[in-house]
Amino acid sequence: MVKVLRGFGLISPLLGIKQLPYWLRRKFHQAIKRRQEAQSTLTTLLTKRNPHERLGQNFTIDFFKKQWKAQQQFHTEHTEAEIDRRDKLVALYKQEATVEYMRERLQGPEIFLVTVAEVRELMDSIVAQSDSLASDIAELTG
Repeated sequence: MVKVLRGFGLISPLLGIKQLPYWLRRKFHQAIKRRQEAQSTLTTLLTKRNPHERLGQNFTIDFFKKQWKAQQQFHTEHTEAEIDRRDKLVALYKQEATVEYMRERLQGPEIFLVTVAEVRELMDSIVAQSDSLASDIAELTG
């Protein structure tokens, strides 16, 4: 039992088998105390008037449950939106690195082996891609 609790990081490695019952009792009493405090707070809130209700009703448990669900949904949506924004930004930065690599290649000696039309086409492509990336990055970073 002690090894299992240690494996989950629930108890200290210094805690011996003899001290385990005392530790468990203390944890149990702390949990009971927290529950009583939560019940007391909830009872107090249930006697107060809910300013969000038009009929002047008091707070209800159902109101708190709905509020909690809405808060969880809000957090989930905003977290997912932020992850999507970061992923798009990373992709844009990778594309920007590719454009920079293309610019460097354009300055290398290999450029003399291609025709003028191919150089112009490559430069136009680099400029267009660079402008597009700059506007996309500005849009994502605000």
